[in-house]
Amino acid sequence: YYLEASGAMKASQWFKVSDKWYYVNGLGALAVNTTVDGYKVNANGEWV
Repeated sequence: YYLEASGAMKASQWFKVSDKWYYVNGLGALAVNTTVDGYKVNANGEWV
């Protein structure tokens, strides 16, 4: 799970870490090896 600066869990959103983009689903789990909104993410969850 990934947290906002406020401590709230990230959910259903893209976020950037060190110039790489990631997506967490509605349950807060990182999307891996899939396509989200037409964008592919790899095994590390990075948009490729």
